Amino acid sequence: MSKNTYAVAVRDVDLRLLLTVVRASAGDIYVNWPRDMEDPNWKPHGSWHASGQYHHKSYNHKLLPVQQRQKPDASFTDTGNLVTTEARLASVHAVNITCNPAEFTDVIEIPAAELPLERQRMLSIDVTEPTAELFMPHSYALDFRWLAKSSLRIPCPG
Repeated sequence: MSKNTYAVAVRDVDLRLLLTVVRASAGDIYVNWPRDMEDPNWKPHGSWHASGQYHHKSYNHKLLPVQQRQKPDASFTDTGNLVTTEARLASVHAVNITCNPAEFTDVIEIPAAELPLERQRMLSIDVTEPTAELFMPHSYALDFRWLAKSSLRIPCPG
């Protein structure tokens, strides 16, 4: 398996990066919030390793106890949440990182109009079994109904 990096970005006047999702060649899955331009030691991320180890880190410290979950491989069953995070237009503007689609395997674009300033939106990034039905014909799926929460699904290799 080769490394795949996906951007979740907001389309406003231009395309701004919200977060990245990496499926590493070893099978690890990472969700990264780019912040190293503010502080090179600040690398907040959530990870679900090929071994099944699951944790979140910031400043190289684990934020919650490490969990042992099922391995994100062809034997994966059901769905497991990797992260649920707030998606706010104000945050995207504050971080202000331009998204260059050529740097990613694919880009999931959220229209700025879907992130109204007066309401909180949550984005859920879930790992699913290889045969899970997807919302979109890609290696991932994003439900853009945006009622209360949207979900990016990362199927395990089948």
